[in-house]
Amino acid sequence: MCNNMFLASNRSLPELAFNEQAPGLHIWPLLPSERNAAEWLTLPYMYSVGTHIGCGCPFVFVPEWDALSDDDLEEFDENRPNFTQLAGYLASALQQGAHLELYNADEDWISPLTSATLHIETLLRARFVFDERQFFKATDRHNN
Repeated sequence: MCNNMFLASNRSLPELAFNEQAPGLHIWPLLPSERNAAEWLTLPYMYSVGTHIGCGCPFVFVPEWDALSDDDLEEFDENRPNFTQLAGYLASALQQGAHLELYNADEDWISPLTSATLHIETLLRARFVFDERQFFKATDRHNN
């Protein structure tokens, strides 16, 4: 099962194309096949958010911290730049006056289980990952 991250804004946001030579965060307008996610977003400009592997799975990968394998630690470390890149992208949009929503869905895109405010600096915490089916309104310290 793949994880899907969706982003909505009150204003148009720049798209980020997937770069095969330097894979990382990429953002594109919702595809027709992804329009069901719009049911949970309230802002008019809607996007999908991908990572260095294409989908949003790195946003939810949690290793077994009590029995950490080298492979799990390597995968977790490889995923961290996605959070840094997302934090930078969202912070830039917020600084330009955007209102932002994030919906971290599973592949069925059913209703969110939780709704909260996401402070951008939270994305930079060493062990932060998203839980599935979370809805957030994004904010930073200067734009609450």
